[in-house]
Amino acid sequence: MKRWTFSYKTMIAGMLCLAVACTDDTEPVQDGNVLQVAGVTRADGDLNTEPVNTDGTQIKIFLTTNDASQTGVTNGQFTCTSSGSWNSTVAVKENIQYYVYGYMPAAAATVSDFIAHNWDYSQGVDMTLSNLPAIGETDVCVLTGLQQVTSAAATKETWTEGHVGKFGYLAIASNDNTGNYAYLLMDHLYCALKFRFNVNAVYAGLRSIHLKEVTLKTAYSTMSATVYLRKDVGISTVSYSCSGDEKTIGLLTGDNNDVELPIAPDYTPIGTEYYGAPTADLFDTEGSHVSIVCKYDIYDTNKTTEHPNGNLVRKDCTATNKLKLTSGMARGKKKILTLTVNPTYLYMLSDPDLDNPTVTIN
Repeated sequence: MKRWTFSYKTMIAGMLCLAVACTDDTEPVQDGNVLQVAGVTRADGDLNTEPVNTDGTQIKIFLTTNDASQTGVTNGQFTCTSSGSWNSTVAVKENIQYYVYGYMPAAAATVSDFIAHNWDYSQGVDMTLSNLPAIGETDVCVLTGLQQVTSAAATKETWTEGHVGKFGYLAIASNDNTGNYAYLLMDHLYCALKFRFNVNAVYAGLRSIHLKEVTLKTAYSTMSATVYLRKDVGISTVSYSCSGDEKTIGLLTGDNNDVELPIAPDYTPIGTEYYGAPTADLFDTEGSHVSIVCKYDIYDTNKTTEHPNGNLVRKDCTATNKLKLTSGMARGKKKILTLTVNPTYLYMLSDPDLDNPTVTIN
């Protein structure tokens, strides 16, 4: 994962499309009857899945089967190495029909429930992920489809809607020329937020704002999500539940920050991309649960060699604004919030500058 007395600009980046380069160097399992990864993509809204490199990750995998001799749910993990290859602990037996479910990154959550939609899980599952961050820098994704291939270099078909909700994998006997590989399609559980700041031109004619700290505050620290996965559908619905205490996330932190805000329509981005559950329990039209707090200095426009920023008018001011988000909050969509500081009254230079200026969020 871009707001203040606010105007909304919603950018739907859909679901970001990412193949994975990684950090773990564990030796791969040298066994032809291990299910291995040929590639991973994250779907966008139009299923236009051209891969883009991202940080290393681990994918938690759950295997089920309709074979009477193979009961229950087994699990394993795919781990991407620093060289971009994948290690696997997902063992399969030849000629067994498996159903493959999972999520990434593995460290983002724990599975508290894994319920079959039918006895052999072939029609889908209800999977509850617990201990997720309510808002954070992790793009949590769930496996929604796969393509079965016989080598790491096999050509992947273009992802289409026909691949979504395909969880079945028929393991084959391995030999020198074939093995068990799959391309994985992941879909987002969260929406993305990006923040950028500027100053109204009228305000800027008299004062400049220098940001020192920006903090995102949420009423909840954790989230659980029950993902309803169905054959030929992928993610049918997601049910979110907030919990935990208040949490703060530093968008701009440090001891020596001094970011002078540009004059609108120019802007400067603050922080990276942040991910949150698109639920009214977290984001609502009243801004009940999420706010953004800024610490800043105010200067006049009398810039000199001795005072290149102008004369310091007020130091260590704070402004707290609620994030009243009403639209565009959906899985796999990105909302870019432009926060514009506006004048609250006609300045007379002898008047004090008000704390908590009006901020518009667009």
